[in-house]
Amino acid sequence: MNGSRVRGGEGGFITFYFIIFYTISFFIYKKKYESYKSTLTTPHP
Repeated sequence: MNGSRVRGGEGGFITFYFIIFYTISFFIYKKKYESYKSTLTTPHP
């Protein structure tokens, strides 16, 4: 019973880190996309 409890805790820990990593990568992708869009919309001389 104790081993299964530890395994469940590790699973929650991995899920917690996955959510943080997904959120950070999403914000980085959004920032890159906005900068890419701004370079596309700016007229070149």
